[in-house]
Amino acid sequence: MRIVYGPHAVRALFKAGREIAVLHLLRSMKRRAEMEAIAKDSGARLMLCDRDQLDSIAGSRHHQGVVAEVADRRDYNEDWLESRFAQPAPNSLVLALDSIEDPRNLGACVRTAAAAGVDALLVPKSRGARMTPVAEKAASGGAEILPIIRVSNLVRRLDWFKAKGVQVIGAHEDAPLAWDRADYDQPSLLVLGSEGKGLRRLTMDACDQLVSLPVAGGIQSLNASVATGVLLYEVLRQRRVAENP
Repeated sequence: MRIVYGPHAVRALFKAGREIAVLHLLRSMKRRAEMEAIAKDSGARLMLCDRDQLDSIAGSRHHQGVVAEVADRRDYNEDWLESRFAQPAPNSLVLALDSIEDPRNLGACVRTAAAAGVDALLVPKSRGARMTPVAEKAASGGAEILPIIRVSNLVRRLDWFKAKGVQVIGAHEDAPLAWDRADYDQPSLLVLGSEGKGLRRLTMDACDQLVSLPVAGGIQSLNASVATGVLLYEVLRQRRVAENP
């Protein structure tokens, strides 16, 4: 079992048909009826708790009065990945995060990727944040939609995708090519780096090309989740234009 907290995340669990074993609600929570209905409709055991109890169960004070005990999500692994992308579709879109360290940033990237219809998210097994309850809350249910695969060697996996005909585009602040000048109307894998450090050198070397997102006003770089959103929606924009010239 895993812990998921926050009303948005729990609503997404319910809509995705995930098994909710226990739903803990703050006894004094206003508008409790919706969450009680979710507990009833999902067959979850409903527990009314005081705030201190909820804080302890969630391991956080930021649960907004809702904490769920949920069955572990499906384990997407590299075997699944190789089967899923044995023959990438023309509109395949994959996101890779190179050692994102902040779980809130990871969750926000997951939320945006799920909303943009990304086919899969790659994260390194040995580095970076994991899908903790903090990340789950930031993802607002995106982790229930988006396949997340922890890969043993990100660079080798990028090379594997390139061999399958998928272009690999990395984001780097010093790249001469602007983010909206790359051609995304083909199978694509986008790679974004960690907060502050960006892409590792080996990861950059594995990319077919690098793009940059301009910033002004003395700001050094965009937050990883913001950059993710900009790039993903540029992909969607270009593909929509190609479909409706």
